Formats: sequence, C-alpha cells, structure tokens
Amino acid sequence: MPSNRTQIALILLLGFALRIFWLIFADTQPVSQFESFRSLGEGIIEYGPFGYPEPTAFRFPGYPAFLGVMMLVSESTTWLGFTSVVLSTSLIYVVFRLTLALTGTHTASLIAALITAVAPTFVYFAPVLASEHLFTLLLFTSFLTAAGTSSGVLRKSILAGVLIGLATLTRGSGLFYAPLLAAVILFTDEAPVRRRLVAVIALTAVVIAVLSPWYLRNYSVFGPGAGLSTTGGINFYCAHNPDEYGCQTIIGTPLEGLSDIEAQENGYRLGLEYLQEISVAEALATVAEGTRRLYLKPAKYSLKWSLRLPREHREAPWTENRIPARGFFDSLLFYYYLVIAFAFCSLLLLRKYAMKAWIMLYGVILMNWAGYALIFYSKPRYRYTAEVTFMVLAAIVIFEISLHMRRHLADRRAAT
Repeated sequence: MPSNRTQIALILLLGFALRIFWLIFADTQPVSQFESFRSLGEGIIEYGPFGYPEPTAFRFPGYPAFLGVMMLVSESTTWLGFTSVVLSTSLIYVVFRLTLALTGTHTASLIAALITAVAPTFVYFAPVLASEHLFTLLLFTSFLTAAGTSSGVLRKSILAGVLIGLATLTRGSGLFYAPLLAAVILFTDEAPVRRRLVAVIALTAVVIAVLSPWYLRNYSVFGPGAGLSTTGGINFYCAHNPDEYGCQTIIGTPLEGLSDIEAQENGYRLGLEYLQEISVAEALATVAEGTRRLYLKPAKYSLKWSLRLPREHREAPWTENRIPARGFFDSLLFYYYLVIAFAFCSLLLLRKYAMKAWIMLYGVILMNWAGYALIFYSKPRYRYTAEVTFMVLAAIVIFEISLHMRRHLADRRAAT
C-alpha cells in the first residue's frame, strides 16, 4: 500500500495530467471577459495603470495582476492557460489539507482530493483564464489557515486576513466569506475568548488594510460611488428589476447610456425601489429561481467557455472549437448531481465531526447562496466556490459508507 504522501502525489499528478490534456485537446482561447483579464494584465506590464488607455474599476485587479506577472515570462495563450492549470491543480492539494484539518482522516482527505482532481467542471474550466482559479485557491487557503493548529490564533488570523483580502481583490465575492472566516476563528479556535476576540479584530483590520489602497484608488479616480468595483450596482439591478432576471445587456434598460459610476448608483437605487414595490411572494419566487439556477443545473459553462473561439465583432455569434465526442464530454458534467446527492447526505453525520467542519463547509454554501441567490443574480458558474465544499462533503459521506462496509464485512468474517 503506497504511503499517504505517495497517494496524494499520484492524485495531484492525475489532476494535472487531466488538465494538461484538456488544455491541449480543447486548445482553449481567451474570449469575452477572459480576454479582458488578459488584456488588463498586458496593460499593467506595458503601461502601468490598471486600464489603458482609460482607467477602470469595472473588474478587480487581482487576477489581471497575476496574469501580468506571468506575462513577464511569456504572453502566449498556451503559457497563460498552463498557469491556470497550475492554479487549478494546486487547489486539489489545498482541498486535501483542508479536509484533513477538518476531519483528521487521511482517507476522507484523499477521496476529497481525488473527486476534485477528476471533476469534469474543474478539468474543463482549468485552462480558461478565469479569476475563479486564483480566487478559490486564496479563499480555501485562508480557511485552511484558520482551521490549522500549528500557530497562534493571532498569527493565523493575520495571515488568513491577508489571504481573504487578496481573494476579495480577485473576486469581490470574497467579502461574502470574510464574516464566516471570523466566525470560524471566534467560535471554533481553542484559544481563550479574549485572544479570539483580539484575533477577529486583527483579521478585520488586516482585510481593511489590504482593500484600502484599491478603494482609495477608485475613490480618487472615479469618486465615492465606485467602491471596490463598478459592477456591483449593475449586478444588483440584474437580480432585481421588472423585466428580466440574470445577466443581460443594459440596452433598453434605465442604465443604458450611463457611465459606470452612474450605472452603479442607479442600479442599486432602482433595484431597491423594485424590491419595495413587489410582494413578499414575488421576492421569494426570485430567490427560489436564483437557488434553482445556482445549485440545480449542470455546469455546462465550463465546457462551453473552454471551447469557444474569438469572434470578429461583438454582435457576431459565438463559434466553438469542434472536438471529437463533444456529446460525451458534455454528459460527464451530470456528475454534479451525484456529488450534490452525497453532499446532502452529510447532514446525517453532523454529530460525528467537530463543529469547525460544519461551520466552515456549510457556511461557505450558505454565504455563496446569500450572495448569489439573495443579493445578486445567480448562474451555475457562481457556485464554483460552493462546489468545492460539495466535493469535501461528498468525500466525507463516501468515507463513512466505505468504513461501514468494511466493518460489516469484518463482522461477517468474524461470525464465520
């Protein structure tokens, strides 16, 4: 039997090989917002400011900055796709370590890592220049830091604060999870209560310190309405308006023709006015639709975006790279329903594992739901973070089932 180190190394090698295969096989090209990430990164290394020729606060700077640093090596699409593959593969190891920290069980941790390594969504999406790769790696590393016991509560809170701050500068949804990180430290750490309170204060201060330069830059360049990003108001309006739910063009809406700052401010205002006008039943129906889109649909976006080709102009229809067995690869995405079914069964095991595990894992799902089914609009891609915890929960259930089966077989052998 290989050692635990050998087993996780083999799982990492498998995950890396699958992602490299897909990078080459799909010949993934940066398109749409993924091309804008690449373009922003290129602008950083060539011109300095974020956004060229005009500064922008429409996107967060973390992932474009990462791509800019990677472009110092090479600007080729293949190289940049490879860096995304490395980020995606690194997440496998973080999932392994986090599951181990939460359960204390190597077998469950290896199962979680294996599921993450072979999950079609994560394999297909790996070569796409998407900010989710860096974001999930930073986010779950921050939770791994908070769950650890190898350092003092203050030290790990400071490090976790830096990581969650950097995650927020990569995707603004990092702020959804900052209170959860504080709750994990406050309610599950073994340090005295006073030290935990100081640690949470330090965590909050560090997050503010990490985000402040970007906030002040936006305030200085665009004014007080910019905040951390000018997309928030638009996304809020997309979730709460009388015409259409979800991602949509602002053409034909009250936001058409406005500057980013004006669209931000009016999006929030109009969205709140709409919520005040509708009934509770209508609001609940919107939440139900958001929940359905977020958690009850297969993640076909990962395959779609990995195959899409650049188009000549914005109004042109999307075309895809033709690959053999396209339908087969598409059908593999229904693995998600099996994972979420196992994850749901984890509710039966609440008493068996430490409270820290359930606060963290269910908390990520809850905050993901609150952010994208309650506040903003949802689509399957926005559950990318929660899907990591689904795989950890599924691994715990699979481990418990295998443990029960082994005990049952041992009892039968002993009886004979």
